Amino acid sequence: MREKRSQGQKAPPPFQESEGKEAFLAQSALFQQLHAEALRDIDRITTTMSYPPGRIFYRPGERGSLLFLLKSGRVQLYHLSTDGRKLITAILEPGACFGEMALIGQGMHQCFAEAVLDTRVYSIYKQDIERLLAEQPTITHALLQIVGQRQLQLEAQLID
Repeated sequence: MREKRSQGQKAPPPFQESEGKEAFLAQSALFQQLHAEALRDIDRITTTMSYPPGRIFYRPGERGSLLFLLKSGRVQLYHLSTDGRKLITAILEPGACFGEMALIGQGMHQCFAEAVLDTRVYSIYKQDIERLLAEQPTITHALLQIVGQRQLQLEAQLID
């Protein structure tokens, strides 16, 4: 399979592998505007998972029930063309989130998400994210910015 890579993707800020979950959440684009008490609440509802390279987090058509925050490793978001080529739409680095579109859209994933390296993620269940979005408008605003940025990157990739 040939790969088409996205150009000019802006990398999220670097994260220290040794930092704790709450410190990681405080630096993430989604939660950096929250106060310490709200971060502790989010810390309590997140689950830590580790995966080897090649692990598929989700496939097109699967119902989304988790938001993932990439602690370490690398994740590709991609589609398969009709002739079997892997069309990479994003390469995510530590600090990025993924799985959000199925949570805020029609509920189904539209692409594949696959670990490229040994990967550690924090996950949050859909019902918890929905509650957080209702209670914390800054998270809703940050999520809209993330989705908008990813859309701009995809459009730039199509133009190149």
